[in-house]
Amino acid sequence: MCSDNPETVSCHHRNRLLVTQRSRSEYPWKVIGDLITGLGLMERIIRTPRVWPGLLVLALAGLGLSCGSKTPVGPELAKSGTVYTYIGDSPACDVLSFRMNISGLAFRRSSNSSSFATVFPTQSIYYSLHMDYAALRDYFTIMYLAALQEDTYDGAQLTLTLPKIAIYDSSVDPPIRVLDGVLSTTTPLVPLQPSITVSSTKLNVLRFDFDMSKSLQLDAQGQVTADIIPVVTATPVNAAADNTYGTLDDLVGFISQVSPTPTGTFIGTFKLQLHSGSGQGVPISIKPDTSLSGVPDLKSLETGRVVEVMAKVDSVGNIVAENVEVEDRAVAEENRIAFFGTVLPTPVLDASGNVTQFKLYVRAMEPDKSLDVPLDSIVIVNISPATGFQVSPRPENLTPLQFGATSITVGQELLVHGQYTLTTGQPTVIDANSIYLRRQTVQGGLSSFIQVGSDGKSGAFWLSGCSTLLQSTPIMVMTTAVDTAFVNVFGLAGISPQATLFVRGFPFFVKDATVIRGTPVPAGTLVLFATQVRQAI
Repeated sequence: MCSDNPETVSCHHRNRLLVTQRSRSEYPWKVIGDLITGLGLMERIIRTPRVWPGLLVLALAGLGLSCGSKTPVGPELAKSGTVYTYIGDSPACDVLSFRMNISGLAFRRSSNSSSFATVFPTQSIYYSLHMDYAALRDYFTIMYLAALQEDTYDGAQLTLTLPKIAIYDSSVDPPIRVLDGVLSTTTPLVPLQPSITVSSTKLNVLRFDFDMSKSLQLDAQGQVTADIIPVVTATPVNAAADNTYGTLDDLVGFISQVSPTPTGTFIGTFKLQLHSGSGQGVPISIKPDTSLSGVPDLKSLETGRVVEVMAKVDSVGNIVAENVEVEDRAVAEENRIAFFGTVLPTPVLDASGNVTQFKLYVRAMEPDKSLDVPLDSIVIVNISPATGFQVSPRPENLTPLQFGATSITVGQELLVHGQYTLTTGQPTVIDANSIYLRRQTVQGGLSSFIQVGSDGKSGAFWLSGCSTLLQSTPIMVMTTAVDTAFVNVFGLAGISPQATLFVRGFPFFVKDATVIRGTPVPAGTLVLFATQVRQAI
């Protein structure tokens, strides 16, 4: 699945973040290994090129730290450059995934338009980062930690490969239509506006925004075509008032290493392997007050565990966890892994309204087992009385409802842990050990207000979802002044009935009529507890 490359070495950045490459002639591999082990640094993981039957992976952000001298440098000289990429909006309501690999990253020097600093690929490193843009609307995540020389750069060049678009289409059986994308260019040059000057005295942060609504092309009937015109913007990011560089609200991966050794203000770290194994292993720093859900303490954390992390990047580049949802342990050789996907019609119910079985569109897996279970396939998930249910990452005081077998409905994004069984000519079957309700972004428009609080932000409204999967289910959005962020709009009263809304939150299906926060909720309603309401402009 991956191989260690002897032509790689890590450099020290505040005893935390790192990444640089050196030739074998400069640094013998054993010495490098001793340095990595002794200093607790993250080793470089070199990935073998792979072609997935249905690639799904476009998670989005990137960090880069740089070491420009010929020898490892100390904290006072460590160069750093960090890149965050995130998805802005959705191109079409029924696009389930929009994937492209990023197999190249280079930065153009402002002083010479033909001179580029190549991050990867190089003679010593190959990466093909699997990204799914459709799965990353309205948030960002780590893409890459990279070495970048001190200089001023005015452009970034990406190398894009293997584009695929998966569309929900109820007119075909199975109802998934997959298009092999056709790129107008495989190496788009993204202007950096303004230019970024990489400095050894501060953390440098850059954010890419892939605009799906403009990148995917529609035909005369409004249907998504195979044509893709990559539209990407990139802007430097300044530190916030608390000297952090953004909140990573859902880093997902599996743990490859645990170091429960106190260092400075941290009680330990663990390495998180990103993007189904196609990305790097990044160090996650744990504070004394970090919430660890699922284990009693850091020493109880096992390698192979799938985790979802809420974190911030501090002023020197530490990825500091605020909340860690520790989930099941993946054992790939025993076919026990985590499946990420969308619930399809029509779940099977028992006499009490509990879902006992449902179909899941597979958009990703942790770790990758796509040779057994192809991405974009449909699997059957069985629920037993022993199946556990949880919300991830756990939102404090946001969702008064308990997630369970009656809370599952079509269109939800779930994470299913379980053991899969392959039968020739039949759909793959997963016996679910645990199921997690994930935060997701729902696109639609304002139908009507239910109530608006005196603060202008707390209340509820009906959302008319544009997805075919959700059109048969009424959607009630609930907001609070504390937990809900409003983007491009000043509270509920400022929402335009004509505007497109992107509501991010946790969707619970309410089987029986009830009252939530003083608001009557009819039976059969999807209640979306919103962490963000964004109005398109």
